[in-house]
Amino acid sequence: MLARDGAAIPHVGLAQSIDRIDWSELELVVYGAGFPTAEARALVCFPEEGSLRRVRLEREDDGFVAEGDPLPERAAFRVVHFP
Repeated sequence: MLARDGAAIPHVGLAQSIDRIDWSELELVVYGAGFPTAEARALVCFPEEGSLRRVRLEREDDGFVAEGDPLPERAAFRVVHFP
């Protein structure tokens, strides 16, 4: 997969079929070479909504945190950095 620095790509757990995906727990994987960026951005689309939600992550200490609550009451997510 090709990803630019600062891209945050949503991941979900494996499922037997698309209709069994657990959308309540997302993992946002931030791509970049050793945290060169001060922010990361992701686009998340839940199948039943059909519209994109923008998620902005700001760098904090050794990782990233979401700005505000981008997915209120919709999904819990954790942010992981991929070197």
